[in-house]
Formats: sequence, C-alpha cells, structure tokens
Amino acid sequence: MRSGEICRLADQASWAQREGNPARVAEALERLCELEPDDPGAWKGRGRAYQELGRPLEAVAALVRAAGLYTEAGAGIQAIAVCKWILEIDPTHTATLDRLTHLQQVADLPGPGGRRTPGRATHRGARGAPIEELMLRDVVEPESVADAAGLREIPIEREPAGPLGNEAQQTARGLVSTPLFRCLGARALRRLIAATRLVRLSEGQVLFRQGDPADALYVVSEGAVVLIADPGAPQRLAVFEPGDFFGEVALLADQPRNATIQALIDTQLLAIDREVIGDLLADEPEVLAGMLRFLRERLVARLIRTSPVFAGIGHAEGAQLARAFRLMEVQEGAVLIEQAAPSCGLFLVLAGELRVIEEQPDCDKEIATLHAGDPCGEMSLLDAAPAVASVVAARKSWLLLLPRDEFDRVLKAHPRLDERLASIADARRRQR
Repeated sequence: MRSGEICRLADQASWAQREGNPARVAEALERLCELEPDDPGAWKGRGRAYQELGRPLEAVAALVRAAGLYTEAGAGIQAIAVCKWILEIDPTHTATLDRLTHLQQVADLPGPGGRRTPGRATHRGARGAPIEELMLRDVVEPESVADAAGLREIPIEREPAGPLGNEAQQTARGLVSTPLFRCLGARALRRLIAATRLVRLSEGQVLFRQGDPADALYVVSEGAVVLIADPGAPQRLAVFEPGDFFGEVALLADQPRNATIQALIDTQLLAIDREVIGDLLADEPEVLAGMLRFLRERLVARLIRTSPVFAGIGHAEGAQLARAFRLMEVQEGAVLIEQAAPSCGLFLVLAGELRVIEEQPDCDKEIATLHAGDPCGEMSLLDAAPAVASVVAARKSWLLLLPRDEFDRVLKAHPRLDERLASIADARRRQR
C-alpha cells in the first residue's frame, strides 16, 4: 500500500510539473517527503516548486536537505549542483558556503558560487599564454624540443596522481568517480569544484549547436541530453545521463563544437570553463599528463566506434590496437607528410583539421580536408612508395601516430586493419 502511494504521488508531481502547476507539485512532494524522507530527488523537486512559487526560504530549506542526502549517498556531482543552486537563491547561505569552502582550501580561488564574467575566456594558462595557444607538450615536458617537421609527442604514460586524502574522499567521492577527475589530487579537485557553475536546461532546450564556439566541459547532474550530428539531417549519436560528461576537447582547444546538444528532459549540468583549466595548469601543470591520458583513451574509444579505419574491429581488439599509437600534437602550418617523401607513419586525426595538398607545376591543389577519425599516410605505407601529396595542419591538432617501423608488425597482428586501410587507399586513388 505504501509503495503504491509513493508511486501515485511521484506520478502526480510529474504531471503537475508538466502542466506548469508548481502548487500541485509542492503538495505532492510534501507528502512524498513524509513517506520517503531520505529521497534527495523528492526534496530537490520540492525546492524547485517552492522557488517557482516565490517562497525562497522554504526552497533553500528543501534544497539543503537534498544536498545533505546526496553528500551522504556519495553523489558528489548532484550535491555540488544543488549547492550551486542554493547559492543562486541565497549567496550568503552559511551552511552551503561552509560545505563548499572546506573543499577549496587554496589561496586565490574564485568564490564558492563559481561566478565568472560572461564572455570569451581571457585567463592565461602556464607560461602566460592563453590555454588555446599553449602547446601541451611544453606544459607536460617543459624542456622538450620539437621533432622533425614540428611533430611533438606528448608523453603521458605516467602513474596517476596520488590518492585523495580522507576529507576529499568523503566529500567529493561522487565527483572522483567521474573518470576524468580520477587523475586529480585533492588540491586540484577542490579548485575545480569551487569554480564549476550550474547550468539548467528545460526539456527540448539546446545547450549549444554544431559550429558554436567551444569553451567548457559539462557533467550531467540531473536529467539527460542527446548528442545530435548534422542539424540539417539530425542523427542522434548518444545520450548522456547523470555522471556522464561531454565537450572534453573544449578544455584544451579553441575549436568549434562538432555536434549539437539538446535536453531530452529538464536537466542540470555542471560546467567547467576552459579558463578554469588554464588557471589550474598555471599553478599545477603536473595534473595535465593524467588528464591527457584519460582524454586520449576517451577520444580513441570514440574513434574506434566511428572511424572507417576501425570498421568491423571489435572493441577489445580496437582498444589493444589503439595502445600502439602515440599521442602527437602539431601547430598550425606543420607539415606532417611531404609530397615525394615516404610517410613517417600512419596518422589518425583525434581533433583538429588537416589539409591534403598536391603540389603541381602551375599551382598547388587542395584535394582533401581531414577531420576527426580520418587517416593519412596509409597510401605511402601500403605501397612502400613516396607520398603523392603533402599533409599540413590547418590548425592546432592532436593526432595518433603509428610509426612506420611498427606499421608492418601491427598489420600482421590485425589483418582487418590492413583490409580497411587498403580499401580507403583505393577509394582515394579513384577520387584523384
């Protein structure tokens, strides 16, 4: 009988919310909180209803209860989001300020509300350069020297940062469970928590569109969003739910969004601006290696799912194959492959843009543009011949490189890769 009443009240609150009747939402959730006093979602919904009814004191009280329950349950992302919400209603709420302040015991941090001036990020990262202009190799390994043709490997095969202390484990374990943040020590984690900002989306609302500037990573706290490719002919690629994150390339690169994000239902997100990462790297550049290691794995996993190079290759086999590739970074204008010279290896674009240029007596001809997932250098390697065109970085890009001396060994171990590369090379020959 009790469970039936709980379901009825939850349905009643949901229908009332859809009808835009906060009074009925509050009424249903007040009763639901009596029956289920340890349900943080009910308390949070109750706080939302009170806020919509213009009852801020009651809204804060309900949200404080929700934040406490999320913290006790180890749901750090949800707890942080609710705290940010409370401070939007009452920026001086002492208990909530204390809850966040003890996580940011570092000098010169932004205020607990994480408020920042709107607009393009202008903060500077390590060595005084804007983060979008930094070469990450210089941050990870300051004494590095550029390889031939400007290719620079980012050395990221290091042990993750040490374990968090007891305080951070207890107060932020939910955030640490998000894979991206496992590489961070307690100090860096506190800084990120302090600087996150809360973003709310209503059902159907678009967060950003394909081609928009990218300046933040988002973690889903509540609800769900869908990733849509090519707005002209929408195609749903993925759904992100609580604990998932997206927009990771925006942390480190000034590149347009490559897809559209839309809320499936009412949703709350925690946003981490690129300028926040820039501030962090200025003081703690050692955290970058761990973040890049994770981002590489994330991007490679996506590449395996979407790139024609990996078509037909199973997940386990693809993951094993990906570990043979090195993570490279190139500046705009760097020549990766030179026409009439052998390719130094097989390249796969992780992020950025490359131009394939055929040098001709009268004028050079751009014959292709390569984006995330595209390979280059395979024709020279497969034919054991000089490259028929040059490949130049159109902007700062990240690539995977399988050096020439490892290419034959990998092909023998992965015959499907050999078949896919041969097929792609044949198609390109026919296009020329």
